[in-house]
Amino acid sequence: MADCEEVFDKEEDTSLEYMEMGKEEVTTFEMAYRHFNNLWIGTQQELVDLLKKETPYDQPQIIDQRLIAVRRTSKLYLQYIRICNNFIKCYEYIPHPQKRRYLKKICDACIGRVLELKHELSSLEKTDFHFLDQMLLNLRMFPNDMNMKIPEYFKEVRTEEEQEKRRVLEELLARKNEEKKESEFVTKQEKFVRMAMVFLQMIQAHERTRQDMAVFNEAQKKYVLKEMKKQKEALKEMPPQKTKREYATIIQRAWRQFIFRKRLNNLYSNELKMLRMEDSEKQENITSVIENDRLDIIKRNEEEYIIAKDRLWQKMLTYDFPILMEELEEKIRTFVHEYHEINGAFPVLPSEEVGGSTAMFQEAAKKKADAENKPAETVEKKEPSKKDKKEKDKKEKDKNKAKKDKKDEKKEEEPPGYSLKPSRYIPAMLELLEEYNKTWKAKECVNFDRFDKKLLEKEVEADIQLSVRQHADENMRIELERLTKALKKDSKKKGKKKGKKGKKGKKKKQEKKEVDLTPDRSLDSLVNELVNEGIIVSYPKVLLHDFLGEYNYSGSIEHFEGDPESYALPCLADIRRVVNEYCILPMGSEAIHAGGAYVKSILLAGPHGSGKKTLVYAICNEIGATMMNLSAENIQGKYPGPEGLEMLTHLVSKVCRLLQPTVIYIKDAESYYWKKRPPYSKLSEPSRLKKALPKLIKRIKNDDRVLVCGTSANPFDADPKALGECYEKIICIFKPDYNCRSYLWREIIKRHRNNADLDVSVLANISDGFTAGQIEIAVQNVLTDRRLVLEKKIPVNPAEFVSALAECVPVYEEEHAAYKAWLLKLNLGSQRVALYEQEKEEAPEEEIPEDDDY
Repeated sequence: MADCEEVFDKEEDTSLEYMEMGKEEVTTFEMAYRHFNNLWIGTQQELVDLLKKETPYDQPQIIDQRLIAVRRTSKLYLQYIRICNNFIKCYEYIPHPQKRRYLKKICDACIGRVLELKHELSSLEKTDFHFLDQMLLNLRMFPNDMNMKIPEYFKEVRTEEEQEKRRVLEELLARKNEEKKESEFVTKQEKFVRMAMVFLQMIQAHERTRQDMAVFNEAQKKYVLKEMKKQKEALKEMPPQKTKREYATIIQRAWRQFIFRKRLNNLYSNELKMLRMEDSEKQENITSVIENDRLDIIKRNEEEYIIAKDRLWQKMLTYDFPILMEELEEKIRTFVHEYHEINGAFPVLPSEEVGGSTAMFQEAAKKKADAENKPAETVEKKEPSKKDKKEKDKKEKDKNKAKKDKKDEKKEEEPPGYSLKPSRYIPAMLELLEEYNKTWKAKECVNFDRFDKKLLEKEVEADIQLSVRQHADENMRIELERLTKALKKDSKKKGKKKGKKGKKGKKKKQEKKEVDLTPDRSLDSLVNELVNEGIIVSYPKVLLHDFLGEYNYSGSIEHFEGDPESYALPCLADIRRVVNEYCILPMGSEAIHAGGAYVKSILLAGPHGSGKKTLVYAICNEIGATMMNLSAENIQGKYPGPEGLEMLTHLVSKVCRLLQPTVIYIKDAESYYWKKRPPYSKLSEPSRLKKALPKLIKRIKNDDRVLVCGTSANPFDADPKALGECYEKIICIFKPDYNCRSYLWREIIKRHRNNADLDVSVLANISDGFTAGQIEIAVQNVLTDRRLVLEKKIPVNPAEFVSALAECVPVYEEEHAAYKAWLLKLNLGSQRVALYEQEKEEAPEEEIPEDDDY
């Protein structure tokens, strides 16, 4: 402990020296640390109150009526979203390194619970989109509050091994892009031909301008002569000139006005600075400064924490490690000796995954406690006779038959109602709440959220004990192997093997392991091959908030109409939220994905320009994923034959696990499941991955952060049953409604010019049926650099966008109806129709009382 104090004394000296520097002044960000700590305390209490409502945790909750189950689940869903967003905000703004590690764990657990409730809602309502307007109103939340924030640590690369993999992949992709650019260069002959065409066009243009200039000069001469005549006539009628004194007074008056305006503007700007009400550009600079301060402080505290931890680790490794190692080995040896004296054999040390020697000691302690609790049996047991054995066997058979009959009856007579499954994330939350009560509840916020010394000592001690146990277990396993071999030789029982407890009974079915076709190849060579073949591709930088759109504010009204064919259609913001919940949040963290609340495959369907590819790029950017392109047109001609196809699927499945998170992108996903090959198709083998793709998706497990994401503009050309079996979730992007179109026009115009003071309502009415991509193309074609320069003289008119829109093909009503009809043919759509018909037929006598929460 004295060594630990020396380490922390040195750390204090370095931090004090750092504080004395002029750079280490108290910043605007550090002044707000108490606010975020108070927010953390309040959010913890809110989570405790919410978990009390979810008791019992281990048993499924059965609810009689579906609407009551929907109300309960949706309320929990919104409350957990609010709690999770608060925790993420605390993680972003609390610079304490140890608190940030705790907040990261609680954020993962809360996000996992939100995703579980999302899946429960979709199974109850038979839809992926939920319109909870009245519930939001009762909880005092806005529609934007339903959006889950994406934590910053999703993009962080944790280990050095992952950093090295990312660096190698980026280098290979950069080299591939350079080769593409070089291959795009044209030859000298093509250059000469293109230059000749350009020169001919230039000559023609110059000749036309020369002819136009000649006509213009003649007209200008006539105009100049007319103007000269007018000037002569005007000079005759002009009044006499003013004196010098009069001109001087005019100049003085203008100068005084200028000086007065300048002083007034200076006074006004100084007053705004004092009140912190400056222009938007200056305010943005202030926010950027605060953001930079935040990142610098977090980085500084993290570096201090890591340096102190490394120093303390080295000290404890040199002094405490050997002593603890000897003590643990001696303890294990005494346990082995006692076990051998009682049982006549040596124990089996559990594996590292189970817990090693700690699991062995815990099991021994449980057995000892059970033996002490049981009453001592004084009467000796008689050996059972053959008749008794036969009777026992008959009784056991009768019991087994009765159990089977009971199970069959239970299956036939299931209790009516809807069961809410027990959560896999709540146990982790309860453990983290206990840790919070022990460690953080009674602590005060001091020292501007630098690391805690006592807590760091405990963390390093726990890490040292873990490493001691691992090393001691390895040594003792070798000793036990030698002892068991020696015992077998002495007792002359080489061929006999005693049955181990716990392994009797039915054998579990072992899953077929995937054969490694490339055991001798390194990861770099595999990645290099896939990059050269164009399977691993780079993607542009697009974030999720770049996918613009508004919410469907009338969705709850249409939802209550009850007709599945006239069901409320989602808007672009609703689709953005669902993509975040199904694709980004589960893939961003290993802890969330391991809990099982994830989606293996998703299909984004919609007309051209609706933003399908933008969403795929946003998913990759938000989680820092590796992107693989398995589209039919991309793999055409690559890895030919059945052996080549097997090698391709093996390489993809192997590399995507090593470079996870990975997104497997499939453009025109309907091409693998066409009912009939269309005449316009140029693909030689369109259904090449028809059987291999479902197998690849089936192999994805909880530890594999892999997502198969397909896009389709003509999904009704494919077999809906096969498409539904391959893709777990199918999201259809429809044409935007009036509210969404007006928002798109406003925001896209703001991107090109600072303000959007046009009459957006006119543009929204005109652009009915056009997608977001077509609206963006129209704005780009109209608001060019030259047009923006002339904006002061000639203001922009909404009529200018009409000609640009006329070049695009809108989504007609027939196509829109085809998408809606196709959606009802899928599994989820058919289940929703069946649910509506069932509830309509039942028509209960007592109506469910209307609840304001839904």
